[in-house]
Amino acid sequence: MSSDVIIARPYAKAAFEYAKKHDMKSWLVAIALLSEVANQSKIKAVLRDPTVTPAYRLSVIKDICAGMLDEAQESFLATLASNKRLFCLSEIFNLFHQYYDEYKKLKEFDVYTPYPMDEAQKQHLINTLEKRFNSSVLLTEYIDHSLIGGALIRTGDFVIDGSVKGRLQKLATHLNLKENLCQ
Repeated sequence: MSSDVIIARPYAKAAFEYAKKHDMKSWLVAIALLSEVANQSKIKAVLRDPTVTPAYRLSVIKDICAGMLDEAQESFLATLASNKRLFCLSEIFNLFHQYYDEYKKLKEFDVYTPYPMDEAQKQHLINTLEKRFNSSVLLTEYIDHSLIGGALIRTGDFVIDGSVKGRLQKLATHLNLKENLCQ
C-alpha cells in the first residue's frame, strides 16, 4: 500500500461521512473534479513541489474549479491545503468511490465475450453475480473475438475465465504437465 493511500484514508473517510449526511451526488462530482484537476501533469508538479506554499497550491486549484464547489467542498480543499495533503486528491477520489461502492453494495464487472450478449443473457449473468457476491452489479460488456466462445469476467483482481480460449489454454497446460510427468 502506498503512503499516499495511508495519508488519504482519513480525509476520504471524513469527506464520505459528510457526503452521506448531506449531498452525496454533489460530493461524487466534486471529488471527481478535484481528482481530474490534480492529475494534470502541471498541477501534479505544483502539488508535489516543496518550494510551493500551501496557499498557492490552494489558489491554483480554487481558480480552476471556480464556481464548481460548494462551501463545504472548498473548506475540505482548504483543510487539505493547510495540512499539505493536496497531492493526495487522486487517492482520496479512489477511496471515496470505494467507500461509496461498499455503501451502495455495488460491484462493477467487466465482461468480455466474443459476441454481444442479448438482454436475457445479461440479466441471467447479473442475477448470478448478485447472488454470488451479495451486492448490486454494474456490468460493462466488451467484445473480444479471440475468446471464441464463453465469457471472461473481471472485477478488480478477481477473474472468472469461462471462455473457450481460457479452457483450451488450461487443457494445453494440463496436457503438457502430464506429458512432462510421463517422460
